[in-house]
This record gives sequence, C-alpha cells and structure tokens, in this order.
Amino acid sequence: GKIRFEAKSNATYLVSDIKTTTNISIIRDLKACTTEKKVELTWECADADAKFVVFKAEDSAPKYTMIANGVKVKCFADVFEGERATYKVCAQTDSGIDNGKVVFVA
Repeated sequence: GKIRFEAKSNATYLVSDIKTTTNISIIRDLKACTTEKKVELTWECADADAKFVVFKAEDSAPKYTMIANGVKVKCFADVFEGERATYKVCAQTDSGIDNGKVVFVA
C-alpha cells in the first residue's frame, strides 16, 4: 500500500504506528488432499499463536477470494467437485499477515 498526504516544503514529518506485513511466510509444508467431495488443506506454522486466512482462486485465475478468516487450527476443508483451484494460506500474527504459501488442486 501507499501513504499519501499533502506535504509542505521544508517541513519534517514523522510517520508511526503503521502495521507491516511479514514478507517471509511462517507457514511450511502446505498440502492438499482430495476426495470425491472435499479438499483438505494441512500445514505447519512456526508461530503457535498465529491465526490463518485461507484464499481460493478458481482454476488458475490470478485473483483470490478469501474463504476463511481467523482459522485457529492448522487445517481447513473445502467442498471439492473436481474443479481445478489454487489455495493460499497466510498466517495472521500481531505483526500483520504474511505472504503465505500456495498449493494447486486439480
């Protein structure tokens, strides 16, 4: 994101209290297992207190839709009807939301 404000010449500004995102994902070993009716995502995380945000993109579309927020466990199940999809899981900590990990399901 960008911060924009009107600035005056020769003025000094202090910007503080901006939440940052962690660029390196603390999620590891993201896996997807499918059955006829569901896809089960599982992962590991270095932060025991993290919550998770799950996103899904239909087929290989570049735009993700958030399908779950505030997940407290390291797994998530979604309906699966044989469609191709890409899932992204991001960790949410006091520092912000990380870039996450991606897995493709076909």
